[in-house]
Amino acid sequence: MKIILISFLLAIVSFGKVEHYEIHKYNQKPSIRIKQQKLLKQYVKIDPEKITKQITGEKIEYKRLKHQINTIYFEVWTKHYYLWIDAQTGKVLKKEKR
Repeated sequence: MKIILISFLLAIVSFGKVEHYEIHKYNQKPSIRIKQQKLLKQYVKIDPEKITKQITGEKIEYKRLKHQINTIYFEVWTKHYYLWIDAQTGKVLKKEKR
């Protein structure tokens, strides 16, 4: 009886450790970020390079697609400006001098 009880407890403990390890291992994979970026790109309806050219007349030095609660936006750096452009409507959310 003791052997069955001990083996049962060992099985529960080892399963808990494996499950815990798998969760943390999964959270650290860079492929999750790649999947998230692909998902965000599906909702993009604008070309940030055209809008940046219209507003500042400069080339893009750095571009990153980001999101907040209800907004998907591009963070764009040019030579003289930082721009945050809504990825669905094309509106400039924020414009700052560098």
